[in-house]
Amino acid sequence: MTATSIKKLLKTRNLKATELRMALLEIMSNLGKAVSYQEIQNSLMNFDRITLYRTLNTFIERGILHKIILEDHQSFYALCSMTVPRIGISISMFIFNAINAKKFRVLKLRSRFS
Repeated sequence: MTATSIKKLLKTRNLKATELRMALLEIMSNLGKAVSYQEIQNSLMNFDRITLYRTLNTFIERGILHKIILEDHQSFYALCSMTVPRIGISISMFIFNAINAKKFRVLKLRSRFS
């Protein structure tokens, strides 16, 4: 995602293009896979962890990210990639790579539609 496309995405979701939101979406886009909270926090050096947590939740509520919690209680986040209007479910690369070859059971999936 380019800076312009990130700004456009945020605007369509009625969100301001803050430095944290821009940086977070750039990281998620560049990695192209589900990312743990710890990986995100390590990638963003100068941000308050509470603000990051609130931003992640806002992105979930606005249909930008999905969150999955594995049975080991690790949280992973991934960009929503498409919506299937017929059934109203947002689908992302998430289901296919969130576990990243680990054999864990999914405890909870949180998205705009859950």
